[in-house]
Amino acid sequence: MTDLSALERELVEVLQDIVYWDRPSPGRKAKSWSQLMATARAVIAKTTKR
Repeated sequence: MTDLSALERELVEVLQDIVYWDRPSPGRKAKSWSQLMATARAVIAKTTKR
């Protein structure tokens, strides 16, 4: 069984990266848009897996 809280944290991080893409928060490495989309797809795939 997947730990939902860990997935939720991962999803929130991806969403924050997308929202603040043009100005990443201090300590977070800027990612290319395609990297962000790939990460987002991976997290979404994990959350929808049964």
